[in-house]
Amino acid sequence: MALTTRLMRRFLLYLVITTGALIMLLPLVWMVSTSLKPPEEVFTYPIRWIPENIRWMNFVDVFTVIPLARYFFNSILVSTTVMVGNLFFCTLAGLSLAKYNYPGKDIIFVLVLGTMMIPVQMIFLPLFLVVKVLGLVNTYGALILPNIINPMGVFLMRQMIMDVPQDLMDSARIDGASEWTIYWKMILPIIKPPMAALAIFIFVWTWNAFLWPMISTSSKELFTLPVGLSAFQDMYGTQYNLLMAGMVVSTAPIVTLFLFLQKQFIKGLTFSGLKG
Repeated sequence: MALTTRLMRRFLLYLVITTGALIMLLPLVWMVSTSLKPPEEVFTYPIRWIPENIRWMNFVDVFTVIPLARYFFNSILVSTTVMVGNLFFCTLAGLSLAKYNYPGKDIIFVLVLGTMMIPVQMIFLPLFLVVKVLGLVNTYGALILPNIINPMGVFLMRQMIMDVPQDLMDSARIDGASEWTIYWKMILPIIKPPMAALAIFIFVWTWNAFLWPMISTSSKELFTLPVGLSAFQDMYGTQYNLLMAGMVVSTAPIVTLFLFLQKQFIKGLTFSGLKG
């Protein structure tokens, strides 16, 4: 009887999880389906999940109607640079806060935690004024530099590096290893899983960012995909098949990155205590 109850509970749990997953996938399936439809099939009722006339030219037309290739390049450049910068600076800051003693270290850590509690929208105005004074408005610097280090990443890296035994680092120093060697050849290999998790978080967050790129840039040559597709929607709001084709193109790098780093991502969530 007890075994039957456990099996029933497990079945219901899997049923709820599977149902939730299918509901979450429906918008993605509709997006892909619409990206392959001719304009006259977009709003047919009942919905045709499989287009009667598949139109692959939507993916060609969207690149000719708007400079999607330029938007794609901008998003790749900005997101990759911000991701690499965060991996470098967040690991360095995390190592400093976790393993070195100096006056004011605890105060600095509290300030880092404090910045995580401030809604990002509240800092856009002072951040824009700083960027304007530096002469970076409407440049790649405005898109990259304000996001080059993330307090959440510093916190995550600090928590992971604190678990690295201090004796291991002291032994390396006795053997003549420099601080840079300890960081590069000892610390980084140990924290690869949480670094993969951080890389995905930062890349997806930067890739999907809309407000700051819209505020800090006005030239179409610097538009990222979210801003460019938003402008496309304003100009060609009825061509949803082309808009969805652009959305499919913009989603592909995120899915590819997750598939490539999914094992390290899951390990990072588990080791960092973010899971559950």
